Order: sequence, then C-alpha cells, then structure tokens
Amino acid sequence: MESKIFNLNKGFRMTNDFDLLTEREAADLLRMSQKTLQRRRFDRKPPTYLCLNPTIRSRLGDLKAYLENSIVEPQHNQETSHVHE
Repeated sequence: MESKIFNLNKGFRMTNDFDLLTEREAADLLRMSQKTLQRRRFDRKPPTYLCLNPTIRSRLGDLKAYLENSIVEPQHNQETSHVHE
C-alpha cells in the first residue's frame, strides 16, 4: 500500500491510512469548513467517519479515498473543442 506524508501545517505528519484526524483536521485537509463537514455528516453524505461517542474522527485513508472518488474527468465535446482564431 502506497503511503504519502500529509502535513496539515500543524507540526505533525501522518503517513498511515488508519491515522485518525479530528473534525477540524479533516475539514482542513478537505479544504472545507467544519460546518460544511458537519452538514454533510448530518445529511449522511461522504466522507466516511467514525463515531467514538462523543468524539468524531476520520481516518486519513477514508479522506484520501473521498478525494480520489471526487475527481471529475472532463469530457471533450468535438463540436465545441475548436481553437478560436
């Protein structure tokens, strides 16, 4: 399993997909607000999380998978993909 080092500018490094992140760290990594992450959880939308009553944690690997699954590949439409001169 490939492991990359994620540094959340907090002075620590995470290299293991099973490392647990706080809600704030997960939001920072995903570049979204904590409120947005909370709302997605309330709406039962990804990313996956762990509920360790009363604490919420996210596994680094789950967040990486969420980002990978969010990639949108653009479709090139031949009718509109011409160069303007």
